[in-house]
Amino acid sequence: MVVTPVVLATLLILIAVALAPEVEKARPEPLTRAPAASPPAAAPQRGEEPAAAAPGPDAATIAALESKSPDSLSVEEVLLVKQHRAEQKRKDAQALANKLVQQPEVVTDAAVKRELLRLAGDPDTAEVALTALARTSSPVAKDLLYDVSTSRAVPQATSDLASSLLSSREVRASVSPALGVALDLRGATTCDAVQAALPKAQSDGDRRSLSSLGKINSRRGCGADKSEDCYPCLRSQNKQVTATINAVKRRKAPSSVPY
Repeated sequence: MVVTPVVLATLLILIAVALAPEVEKARPEPLTRAPAASPPAAAPQRGEEPAAAAPGPDAATIAALESKSPDSLSVEEVLLVKQHRAEQKRKDAQALANKLVQQPEVVTDAAVKRELLRLAGDPDTAEVALTALARTSSPVAKDLLYDVSTSRAVPQATSDLASSLLSSREVRASVSPALGVALDLRGATTCDAVQAALPKAQSDGDRRSLSSLGKINSRRGCGADKSEDCYPCLRSQNKQVTATINAVKRRKAPSSVPY
């Protein structure tokens, strides 16, 4: 009778140990909070076209607005008419630009020159006109680009853009020798650079180089107080400087069309 309870207790322990893995397997896994997923983007419906920009006013609407007196228009209508006119001018300018690409020789025509310079003087079409001149292979186009860069009749931003285009690699490679001299002298920042440009200026330069060469005779303008000579390396070459200035004076710059 004493042995039986001990045996029974031992059997219960063995049964509990045997069943423990099954209980562990049956225990549910702890719950973990998954990161919230971003809601998926709405997929376009089958056959659905992307939203297009609202179309602008038609020609009839613009014509009706243009027929009214300005004091009868709203602010939005005034701006709409202005935008339409600017877009039309740019279209016309681009048409001329395309023609220059196909027929570079037309840039020598006086009427075409006049139109290009007019377009360059208009802020709405200046970039189109200047780009056309920069990309036209004829050296005459580069001469016109130079005229714009030195003109006081156009906005400063326009002349600055013309100057930048003249400095580009492609444009400099296709300018005439005379314009190349003028650009070299205009960009020279040291006495040595001016000295190196003198021989070519004497042989090829025209009156567009005069303003740069005229500065050589001044013995002031450099240094902290602007009292020092900017061209000391040329003081022993006065004869060559004078001969160069006289040579460029004799050569007229290419004729242009007034604005």
